Amino acid sequence: MLGVVGRAIAVVCAALVFAACASAPVAAPSTSARGTIALSLAYASVSATQAGAWVAKEQGIFERNGLDVKLESIAGGSSPTAALLSDQVQALQISVEAMSAGVEGGDIVYVAAPVSSPLFWFVALPTVNGPADLKGKKIGATAIGSATYFADVLALQKLGLDPDKDVTLTSVNNVPAILAAMQSGQVAAGALSMPTYSQAKKLGMKTLVNVADLGFRYPSSWLAVRKSFIERDREAVTRLVRSITEAIAYELAHP
Repeated sequence: MLGVVGRAIAVVCAALVFAACASAPVAAPSTSARGTIALSLAYASVSATQAGAWVAKEQGIFERNGLDVKLESIAGGSSPTAALLSDQVQALQISVEAMSAGVEGGDIVYVAAPVSSPLFWFVALPTVNGPADLKGKKIGATAIGSATYFADVLALQKLGLDPDKDVTLTSVNNVPAILAAMQSGQVAAGALSMPTYSQAKKLGMKTLVNVADLGFRYPSSWLAVRKSFIERDREAVTRLVRSITEAIAYELAHP
């Protein structure tokens, strides 16, 4: 988990990004006046980087802020973005792939950054003794362009390997699936986050790089919504950002 400073930065980032993305200020109705707002929030993987939504759900934070939130698991890659754009869900706790849709003229914006560092460990099979053993091998990521993909790239570069020439980056659905692919021999290494990383250590996998220690500031988890959703229901987005911020505060108080 991030330290207190990192989490505090994330909270500030959440407030600033939401302020920048939201429409002109309007008088927001109170929770009691508006009543409970139902919405769906999707997450791409079971990972510590996406724990905010689960904490808010399990600790009753969503409910206290007048939200009835349904958490939905959607595999990494384009599927989460497609679910948001089609109104299957109203929000995503996701990595960088959602940005592509926004940059390319899409309707997606980030409203909070709960995690401001790449909280991943680059882990390899027990038979890997060094970078040379990874040459020509497949490396697992949840999706091309995902947070695990960029963590893989950073780790490979740290090890002196060219991600484009020395290895083949392969999509394997989600973080637990990366470990499963390692166990089955489909991939030789990959970036893992908690709690999967703990399982990998118990299985004897080798930690080659702690990606967070590389000093690269990169939000590995974002809370994303559609611009049109902010315009249509700013109160719902405000309650959602408030809930995630309170969940971060809870995590700080209960490390």
